[in-house]
Amino acid sequence: MSEIVQEFSDIPKGYNKVQLGPKSEVVPSEWRIESLSSWLSSLETGGRPKTSERSESDSVLSIGGAHISGGSFDLDEPVRISEDYYDGLKSGKIEEDDILLVKDGATIGKSTYVNSVPEERAAVNSHVYIIRVDDEKYDPRFLYNFVNSRIGLDQILRLTTGTAQAGLNRTFQQAVKVPTPPLREQRRIADILSTVDDQIQQTDDIISKTRELKRGLIQDLIFFGKDHSGTQSVQLGPVTTEIAEAWNVATVGEVTTKAQYGTSESLSTEGKYPVFRMNNIEDGKMVSSPMKYSDLEEDQAKKYRVEQGDILFNRTNSIDLVGKSGIFDLEGEYVFASYLICLRTNEKMNPYFLNYYLNSHIGQGILFSIATRGASQANINATNLKNVKVPLPPREQQDQIVDKIQKVEEKIEQEQKTKEKFQELKRGLMQDLLTGKVRVNIAD
Repeated sequence: MSEIVQEFSDIPKGYNKVQLGPKSEVVPSEWRIESLSSWLSSLETGGRPKTSERSESDSVLSIGGAHISGGSFDLDEPVRISEDYYDGLKSGKIEEDDILLVKDGATIGKSTYVNSVPEERAAVNSHVYIIRVDDEKYDPRFLYNFVNSRIGLDQILRLTTGTAQAGLNRTFQQAVKVPTPPLREQRRIADILSTVDDQIQQTDDIISKTRELKRGLIQDLIFFGKDHSGTQSVQLGPVTTEIAEAWNVATVGEVTTKAQYGTSESLSTEGKYPVFRMNNIEDGKMVSSPMKYSDLEEDQAKKYRVEQGDILFNRTNSIDLVGKSGIFDLEGEYVFASYLICLRTNEKMNPYFLNYYLNSHIGQGILFSIATRGASQANINATNLKNVKVPLPPREQQDQIVDKIQKVEEKIEQEQKTKEKFQELKRGLMQDLLTGKVRVNIAD
């Protein structure tokens, strides 16, 4: 960061105010304002055969909008095409240093930079543009950061067309304007931003590894405790499972005082009481965004008010989401909606222990087995939920197990805050460096 040498608040000599899409910016007069198309050696998209034409032997990655997330690839649910289909593609084959931009659909505008081609070979489908830069004249990393910046993304999104399925047609490349410094300055700016990207990626790696540690701890401690002195075979749902030899087994109903459905009152964007819904369950916890509200009468609000340690269980959703639960440990008054069940534990059960169990691999498998399937949704009612069996260690052991898992969660939260600081730093640097408000030293 020591290469940054000049900053200003007014428009000094040597700077011009220019129009970049809907807003004006001040940029160095020596910088050119070029259309995105001037940067490109090609703008292309690919394809993918119909689902009925694909097979389990397909081996080449096919990247769609769902696989581009947060500046990286999300390949948890990969889609593949055949060797023959890939070989027959005239466009859409991904190369190193490409920029991939989602051109339509729910994630339009999201992008990623290809440091290396995933699995060495991959292609995009028809919903993703490959932006390939003429790297003899321009630095593709600079353009990628511009596409992700406020001034770049604002221009791109305002050029979408259509209503039912908004999209970017190929003419957007002429309309988007890019502040273009000399190549050496592009490279220096890209280097600075890449340094912050590296720090974000390193933090992401720590978060990922710590989450994996947490999953392993939950699977280990929730079923075997801390000493592993012996095990017993018990029936928990559809399969026989090993748990600690000295532990008992109970039902959810035996360790709770409450298993209640939420309010069915209509919700709005404003109101007296914030209302938890299905999408407020995140990584085993209740989160306060996004929120809906309701002006419940006081007696109804009291009936549906959530207390510290309550578990909110998603009883109706698609089969892959039904059965998720989150524990409430936020400040403030909240109520909950009808598609959730509120569980409140008694003195036998630490609520965090129960929540970890319900969200564990085995717990989710049990809940999956008791869900009733509809045409588009699955359901688990309160009666069936109360009959679910759970391991029951002595309360003191539960508390110790919870404390150990929570220490790992605290580490994850600390790293998340570190990542957010780096992301905020990068947003500020992008705004300043990509417009030349802050100049960099390019002297050798």
